[in-house]
Amino acid sequence: MNDYNGIGRLTRDPELKYTANNKAVCSWKIAINRSKDKTDFIPCVAWEQTAELVNKYFKKGRMIGVSGELNSKQYEQDGKKRTDLEVTVKKITFCDSNTDIPIQSSAPPNTQSAYDGSERADEAAEEIDERLPY
Repeated sequence: MNDYNGIGRLTRDPELKYTANNKAVCSWKIAINRSKDKTDFIPCVAWEQTAELVNKYFKKGRMIGVSGELNSKQYEQDGKKRTDLEVTVKKITFCDSNTDIPIQSSAPPNTQSAYDGSERADEAAEEIDERLPY
């Protein structure tokens, strides 16, 4: 089984692009603190509707929960074999309220997010429910 779940802060604004077939793809990195002195930087990629939602609602510094598959890419650089890992994100969770869209959740990925009842949060929740395939 290949499942990855993590919660961290975006290290930069998400980067949204479109393929030649007009499929949205969004990439970003999250920083996950393992201890006081150690931080992991996890590259993430999302496709289609999830990509567009990440680009719309998340910016550098926001807390996000990601759930998906860990994938490896092998290549050669300067005569040395290299392997990069990235998470192909299938589900996202809003994990803080540091935004103009007041959405809060303390729930881990794969669970329903809690919303504070404001009108903008309700609109965002409806859009998420309508656009995500799960």
